[in-house]
Amino acid sequence: MRTFFLAVLFLCATVSFAAEWIEFQPPQMDDVTVDPLRFTQEGKSFDLSDPAFKPIEHGQSCKATRSDGTTKEKLVVDYEFTGKEGLEYLEIKTNITVEKPGFNLGGIFKTLSQEPGSAVPVKAGAIRVRLMDPSGETHQHTLGQPNGIPIFAKIEKSPGDIWGGDGDKQLQFPCRVVSVLLDKPEKGFKGKGTLEITGLALYEAVELRDALKIEFAADSPPGLLFTQNTPQQSPTRQRGERAQSLADASGSERNVLKLRLTPKNLKDDETLLCFPDDRTTQMGRALDEMVGEAENGVGNPPFIDADRITINGIIVKEKQKELEKEIANSRSKDKDDFLAPMMDAVAAMILVSIIPKEGAIVEIPIAAPGAIRAVFVPHIAKADPKDPSSKLNLSSDAVTPCVPVMFSFGAIKPNTPLDSRLGVCTHYQQGWNTNSLDFVAKAGFGMIRDEMTWSSTERKKGELEIAPRWNEYVDKAIQRKIDPLVILDYSNRFYDDNGFPVSDEAVAGFANYGKFITEQFKGRVKYFEVWNEWTGGCGMGHVKEKKTNTPENYVKLLKATYEAVKAANPEAYVIGGGGDHSAHQLKQIEGMFEAGALKYCDAFSVHPYRQPRDPESSNLVDEVVHVADLMKKHGVKEPKLWITEIGWPTPKKHPAKDAELFQAAMVVRSAVPLLATGVVEKYFWYDLKNDGLDRIDQEHNFGVIRNDKLGLQVKPGFVAFAVMSANTAGRNILPDEKLSKDGVLVYRLQKAGESDRLVLWTTNGEKTVRVENVSSATNLFGTPLHFDSKSMTLTDEPIWVVLK
Repeated sequence: MRTFFLAVLFLCATVSFAAEWIEFQPPQMDDVTVDPLRFTQEGKSFDLSDPAFKPIEHGQSCKATRSDGTTKEKLVVDYEFTGKEGLEYLEIKTNITVEKPGFNLGGIFKTLSQEPGSAVPVKAGAIRVRLMDPSGETHQHTLGQPNGIPIFAKIEKSPGDIWGGDGDKQLQFPCRVVSVLLDKPEKGFKGKGTLEITGLALYEAVELRDALKIEFAADSPPGLLFTQNTPQQSPTRQRGERAQSLADASGSERNVLKLRLTPKNLKDDETLLCFPDDRTTQMGRALDEMVGEAENGVGNPPFIDADRITINGIIVKEKQKELEKEIANSRSKDKDDFLAPMMDAVAAMILVSIIPKEGAIVEIPIAAPGAIRAVFVPHIAKADPKDPSSKLNLSSDAVTPCVPVMFSFGAIKPNTPLDSRLGVCTHYQQGWNTNSLDFVAKAGFGMIRDEMTWSSTERKKGELEIAPRWNEYVDKAIQRKIDPLVILDYSNRFYDDNGFPVSDEAVAGFANYGKFITEQFKGRVKYFEVWNEWTGGCGMGHVKEKKTNTPENYVKLLKATYEAVKAANPEAYVIGGGGDHSAHQLKQIEGMFEAGALKYCDAFSVHPYRQPRDPESSNLVDEVVHVADLMKKHGVKEPKLWITEIGWPTPKKHPAKDAELFQAAMVVRSAVPLLATGVVEKYFWYDLKNDGLDRIDQEHNFGVIRNDKLGLQVKPGFVAFAVMSANTAGRNILPDEKLSKDGVLVYRLQKAGESDRLVLWTTNGEKTVRVENVSSATNLFGTPLHFDSKSMTLTDEPIWVVLK
């Protein structure tokens, strides 16, 4: 991944604000909102070379030995899981006392291959810690995945797992951290690895001040989603030529992100600084990771034109060079200081990082399609008490950290074509503002999946009516050439005690409701799905215990509804199955087939969720194809499967190192292989936007755009969808058997009269492949990639290639 610093963003200058600005609360990412922590026990980490930190062997432990690579700062343990059917985990004894509540225990954990010098991560389960209080009661916390980023657990009175001792389930102090555990990744797992632990310590959260107000220009596009054409450039042009071409081509139509940053809640003697942060990242792989055998330097057009960033109308990079020169000239000429150039640069950066009290207007030119996450890290500095009139005290003890501010934005090519095979789940029935339909079109989704519930249609027994918002979202979708898939679902209080409709009266009532909806939307809505997650009982928690949601009862309901819908509109297309899970509920799915479900639908739906696992290691394609094979077994010659829900959320404590980048990769790595099977007719992502603001609850974080209260900012996954749609729309998708081998996955996209395209990625580390006749290529987010070799290095982030 390429890291960009919006490094020198703030200049102290007087400015007047004529434009209109919109303030909003930026979203907070996991790695941004973990409170800055400071060591509180002896002012340092624990000495991990202490013999007290060692693996423990017992009946549930895996094989483990402490490595010679262990130092005071780093504990290294080699381990091997042997495939025990029951519990098996790595347990490391510790010697840590916690005197009082309020601390966090954590550090950085990584699992690597045992190959000498290898930095390749290996599959692993969660990191956990066990504490024992004075009564002998054990309290176990889960920290997270060992992905090389800091993870912490707050030591408090209500951890997840508790056993033994006095049984009061209250953590008493002082307590001891007795061990750190690494779980096996899955049942029966066999494999070796090395666990590295650094920075293990007790931490105490620093209270952060909210000191930075951020606003966007009122004329910014919704969701901070810009459109940007890519300059046409030869893939073999040299770095300097390409950079100049990019600058020339982008000058006339360059989009600019405009921000206003203003200090808030400051005292008279305080100054707000905003330093660069390495979490400000252009999403997607850097070119030098892809070039392969190429030896001569080539350039990858950056998403941001960093040379042209301005603050209050001043070009930042030029101002920083000017300041560096002034500082260097003021130094003593006879002092030989080899660190001087670096110190000049640091001093200049501090000077341009001061946000004046009246604020600073930042303009960031966008040079190419892509996705970016920007992180602003404000700090408060006070005047030096020895010289309050002229200097800021920038020592670490004197600078106060503030609440970090993060936002994301993207640029896509204009006029993304719609792919009729791709859909997205929405909740307009539940009151979503239909302004988000524009995002559906811009991402290239050809369909939406929403609902018109029975309870909202039949509010008085025997009287049916259409809610006005249904006409609104259907009509606005059609205006954008988006086809709605309407779910007919859930109970009605007038039938079967508001439970699953299984009696003859309830089934007839449900079928009549389905017929009414079909009649009212004839000519506008063609696609109907009968129920949502019948076996799982979605939306029916109050009656699950009655166990009336059997396969046979579903088929009874499906048959009646199918016949009623077809009577109202013979052209209607009915989706059966209700989206049961294709693995967890396979027995019930086959029970539906045995009861005759396939005679009463035009296609069958499943919901093959598998988050946080990836599609390849969890056998997504094989699982879905197995359902199609069962359909053939029950008499369907050409099975048609609809994936009416699948998705990967981005909550806090996600096992991936970067949850949002992982989500974006899953977009391509799930949709393309499924559509290439020949049995999957439609693919729907769940869902369009985050349903809430809770960063812990995964149900709030499935969207590819953020919640309305966060300005509907696009996530990287949204940009990935737009790029995918532009490549897949109107094209057949087939596995490329010749190039797909040794962990490399390649799919070929074909359209009559046009050059073939490829999408490529790997499932296990980096791989180099040889691809002939490449015309152009982009990363996952549409940023152009250029190379001078027929070989390219692939990773788990897909890239798109157009052949000559």
